[in-house]
Amino acid sequence: MEKLLFIQESSHDMSELFCEKLQKNYSVHLAKGSSEGLKVTDVQEFNGICKFYDTHEDSTTSIVEALKKSQMNRQTPLILLTRAIEEALVTFRDYKNIHVIDISLNQDSIAEKIHHYLHPDADRFRKISLDAELISMFVKSSVSVITTMGYASNVSSLIPLPYKKELPFEPFSTAYTPIKTESFTGFFSVSFPKQTFFNMAEHLFEEHFTELTPDIKDMHVEIINMIYGQVRTEFMGLGCKLDSLIPMSCNRTSTLVNSLGSGPSIIIPIITSAGKFYISASLGFFQKS
Repeated sequence: MEKLLFIQESSHDMSELFCEKLQKNYSVHLAKGSSEGLKVTDVQEFNGICKFYDTHEDSTTSIVEALKKSQMNRQTPLILLTRAIEEALVTFRDYKNIHVIDISLNQDSIAEKIHHYLHPDADRFRKISLDAELISMFVKSSVSVITTMGYASNVSSLIPLPYKKELPFEPFSTAYTPIKTESFTGFFSVSFPKQTFFNMAEHLFEEHFTELTPDIKDMHVEIINMIYGQVRTEFMGLGCKLDSLIPMSCNRTSTLVNSLGSGPSIIIPIITSAGKFYISASLGFFQKS
């Protein structure tokens, strides 16, 4: 099993919780402070080193300098867990082997990012390098928009499905938006089967629909626009950036199939009182056919 050094400072009681999460994939050695951590690296080799980083923390700079001078650990990735994202990125911008992770993310996301940093070329990350936190935001915002705006009730997400050259549903309408972040370049889409679309319109307008009317023809675009707006606000709150975009629509099944097939993709079924709809997250490119 790969070995990971976790350097704990006395002010952080969270270290044990992170170590417990990481021990599923690594043999974790917990060092009580930077000095002890440096002594351990003199006698043991590690696949990676994790450390909390506080604002203006001199000990972090010291351990970085020491590791850079150490022949044994020169190539060992150092992962800093911090809330001071911008400061850490500026302070250590010249160190190619230092990675910064926002500690406000949930533990599963942090553990996945640590694994990604330690295994940037691992096959499973080449195939499924989707940003879990971003996808989680889209699902959460979808549930919020659908319930708050009155399209449906009793909304919940199901287990994501890997896209395998065919759709598990027949899309009646699809709205999509391109996404580009540091770790995600692709698109998100929201697709509605016909009956779900009309049922949601009926929930909203309290009127029965059997065909598209001017009042509801752009409903799917309005839904993803509100979802994207919520995600963008939350993402920016984490110190990240999403561009302001105008979602677009497509009603051709072949377009969605070809687009999802252009890169690693997953489909998240969302079940509601009006029926199921589907969120797609893809590292491909949405191209109308």
